[in-house]
Amino acid sequence: MEGGCRETFMQPSLYGRPLYWPPPQPLSSLSSNAIIALCVVVLAASCGSSTSVSPSLPNPFLVVNHWSVESLGLQYPDDLAIGPDGNIYVTDNSNRVTVISPQGTVLRRWGSQGAGPGQFQFNGPVGDPHGRIAVGSSGLVYVSDSGNDRVQVFSSGGRFVKQFGSDQLLSPDFLAVDGDGNTYILDDNGTTKFSAAGMLVWRIVPGVSSDPDLNHGILPRSLDSHGRLLAALPERDRVIYLDADGHKVDAFDIGSLLLGGPCQVTVDAQGNTYVTACGPQGDMPDYVGGQGADSLVFNREHKLVGEWPGAPHDSLGTSPLFGPHGEVFALERDGTLVELNITLLEQ
Repeated sequence: MEGGCRETFMQPSLYGRPLYWPPPQPLSSLSSNAIIALCVVVLAASCGSSTSVSPSLPNPFLVVNHWSVESLGLQYPDDLAIGPDGNIYVTDNSNRVTVISPQGTVLRRWGSQGAGPGQFQFNGPVGDPHGRIAVGSSGLVYVSDSGNDRVQVFSSGGRFVKQFGSDQLLSPDFLAVDGDGNTYILDDNGTTKFSAAGMLVWRIVPGVSSDPDLNHGILPRSLDSHGRLLAALPERDRVIYLDADGHKVDAFDIGSLLLGGPCQVTVDAQGNTYVTACGPQGDMPDYVGGQGADSLVFNREHKLVGEWPGAPHDSLGTSPLFGPHGEVFALERDGTLVELNITLLEQ
């Protein structure tokens, strides 16, 4: 790997790549490559171009509110989404969806374990229930029900609307919904677009394309103001942009800074992207504030302009999501729901 950043690693991550976890050692004992990595000198590329970044990056994140899992009645939260009403929707290991106001008040819950309408089977180890969630501009709520190989759709109040993908998806995972109600989903078969009616439109199957960016897991998460789908490529340390037809229209390299590679990428109204690490898999030490535990911020020219180092809070488990009135929320890895204030310096 470039930069010599993964000479020491533990077990493979969920997506089949080595996880970097450097042992404590004095700076004098590090190789020149490791010193370069510690100084955060990254090569970031966009469509073949590369830029160098400052060894000193600002932390643009400020936690202004936080709510513990106990106070919200959650069990190992996995994912969150923000609706057009500003409410926060969270999936967790209890096979439920919990709706929380921007002020941190639990409004309602729905779901139970099972295979019927409105029931879920979130598979995965404890702490990773493997149930993702997205909310469309219409207010409909989309949930990846991985254990039942389907996506379920609900009203904002929790009323079951429909399901799709039962005969086409295998363990659906990350998903995103565009303004027209089309859904983009990662599953064990690849990355698939479904129409608003739940019909398969296209599928990108790994190992088929001559483009290496399309030959690995593509993890959809959000759409930008131009309607382009943003997705993480954890096996290539890259972010990719796809148009509505599934064609790659842009991509950039994030470097080798994130533990396990990038898993989530979101975008704000100005086009800045927020890339969060997949993080550790299995039994690994607490890494609050540890190298590789952070989230990275890139401006619209794909230049690295900030990072979230974790400490004194836990590292982010989800990239920040942006509400309709300027609210910003994310989940930390311990399940804490945080409200953030993000200030980026003008470039």
